Amino acid sequence: MYNFVSSHETYKRMFDDTTKDDSYKSMQPCENVNYLDFDNGASFDYPCERVAMYLSSIKEKDGYSVNKSEGCKYLSYILYNELMSREKSKYDTLKFYEEFKNTYDELDICSGYIEIISGDIFENITKLCKMYSELSKFKSTHDIGVHERCQYVAQCVTSYNSYIRLCNNSIYRDLCNALEEFRQNYNEYMDSQTICESIPKHLPPAFGHNIIVISLIPIFTPLGSRIHHLLRRQKKILNNIEDISAELNHTSERNNKHSENMRYNIAYYSS
Repeated sequence: MYNFVSSHETYKRMFDDTTKDDSYKSMQPCENVNYLDFDNGASFDYPCERVAMYLSSIKEKDGYSVNKSEGCKYLSYILYNELMSREKSKYDTLKFYEEFKNTYDELDICSGYIEIISGDIFENITKLCKMYSELSKFKSTHDIGVHERCQYVAQCVTSYNSYIRLCNNSIYRDLCNALEEFRQNYNEYMDSQTICESIPKHLPPAFGHNIIVISLIPIFTPLGSRIHHLLRRQKKILNNIEDISAELNHTSERNNKHSENMRYNIAYYSS
C-alpha cells in the first residue's frame, strides 16, 4: 500500500487539478447513486464525481506520465479520507470502489489495486507524505532565507528518527520499507547540498539498528550551539583516547621486543 508515497505529490496534484473541473457533475450515473447514501444521510454523489474525474485522468495518462498501480493506491488513500470524513460511513475503500465500478464500468481501471485501509495505515501514510512534502519544499523553495529552508529538512530528520523506532517490530515492515526508500532519496539529494551544515546529510538505516534518538535542535539556537560544541568536544576526546591507545600499543610492542632481545642475550652468554 505504501508504494505510491514517494510519488504522492504527483497524484495529489493530478487529483486536485482534475477535480476542479465541473464536467462530471451533470452526468447521470452519479446522480443515480442515492441508494449508496451514507448512514447519516450524506449524499454519495460528490465523492462519486471526484473519483470519476480522477480515474478518467489516470486512464488517459496511463503508461505515459503516470503509473496505474501508484495512481490507484493513491485513490485508496483519498477514498479513505473521503469516506471517513462522513460520519457513520458503512463503506470501506474496497466496497466503495466495487459499487462505483458498477456505475462507471468504463472507468474500471483500478480493480486489483484498491485496498482496504485501516486508520493506522492511513495515519502512517499521512506522516510519510508530510516528510516527502517537507523535502520537496526544501528542494523547490529558493525565495526564503537559509534558516527557513533548513527547517524543512530538520523536520524530516526529526520525523524520520521518531518513526524508525517502530522498525524493530516486524508488523511494521511495509512502513519501514517506505521509510528506507525515503532515507535513500534524502541521502542522495543531501549529498549534493552545501547548506544546512548542522543537519545530518545521511539518515540512519530503518532496519537493523537500535538507536537512541536525540531531538534535533538547530545549531543556530543557543541550545543547539551548546550541544554542537559538546558533541565536537566529545569527538575530540574520543580521538585523543584513540591516539593514546595507539601509542600505548606501540610502546607495549617495543617493550616486548626489548624483553625478547634481553632474554636472547642472557641465553647466549649463559651458553
